[in-house]
Amino acid sequence: MNIAYYHKNIDHITEGTREYIEERMSTLENVGDVDKVRVEIDQEKNGMFHVAIHVTGGRHVYHASAENADINACAEEVRGELRKQMTHDKKKNRDLIRRGARSLKKRLTINGDARL
Repeated sequence: MNIAYYHKNIDHITEGTREYIEERMSTLENVGDVDKVRVEIDQEKNGMFHVAIHVTGGRHVYHASAENADINACAEEVRGELRKQMTHDKKKNRDLIRRGARSLKKRLTINGDARL
């Protein structure tokens, strides 16, 4: 997994914050394919942090953002939203495959009155 960090209005990101974000993003690999991760961190004038994360996996691109006073809390919120998007796509794909298999099975019947 390739993680790229972009930050605005912040001098630097601490090593602990980087490790925490990498740990949170590594849990997404259990749900689906993750190739690239782009982390954008912005600090507003009122002290709030805005974190936006783009995840590219296979042919899918997922995006989520959060705003909070703590960077780690933002990362946790974003991870939950990304996980939700990834599981939704995974279930949708599985359901479409099953629906196609059912349709194919119905077409392969020997007799129209027979049921398999």
